[in-house]
Amino acid sequence: SFTTTTFPEALEFVNGILYGSDALSGNLITIDINSGLSTIVGPHNAYSSASISGVGWMNGLAFDPATNTMYGVLGGALATDTLYTIDLVTGQATKVGPTSVNLNSINLGPDGNLYVSHFGSGPGFDDGGRLRFDGSTGAFIDEFVSPGILQFPRGLRFGPDGNLYVANYWVNEILRFN
Repeated sequence: SFTTTTFPEALEFVNGILYGSDALSGNLITIDINSGLSTIVGPHNAYSSASISGVGWMNGLAFDPATNTMYGVLGGALATDTLYTIDLVTGQATKVGPTSVNLNSINLGPDGNLYVSHFGSGPGFDDGGRLRFDGSTGAFIDEFVSPGILQFPRGLRFGPDGNLYVANYWVNEILRFN
C-alpha cells in the first residue's frame, strides 16, 4: 500500500497508468503507484451549484480499450446522477446523459457494455439496482437487477469466471450474477 497526495474517489488503470478522480478538487489525476505522488490532468467541470461551482468528482471510472474512452459516473447528494465520458488529456467530463438515480460505481463488462451500480432514494438507500449502458454509445439499455434486491450496492467487478460480483453493503454480502 501507499499514501497518496490527493483524495482519490475512483480509480482506473489505462495502459499501465493509474487515473483517479480527486474528491477534494474535482480533478482527473494520475497517481504514481511507486511513490503515491499525484499529477493533475485537469478539472472535470462536471456540475455547478450555488455552493460548489465547477467541481465534481467521479464516484466510479471505467476505461473501454476498444473505443479508447474513459467513462465516469457522478452521483450523490450534490451531484447530477449522470454518466460522462472523460478526456484523458484535459480531464474534462462530457455528459452522456442523466439517469435519475444515485450512481455509485461503474465497470466495463466482457460484452463491452457498462455496468453501473446505483443506490436508491428509499429509506436507508435500500432500493438500489444495477443499470446497463451501451459501451460504444453510452445509451441506456436496461436495469438488469431490479430495485429491492440490493441494499446499498457499492462496488461491482466481473470475475475471471465471467460472473458479475456485487458488494451488497448493508447486509455484508457479495452477490454473484451470471
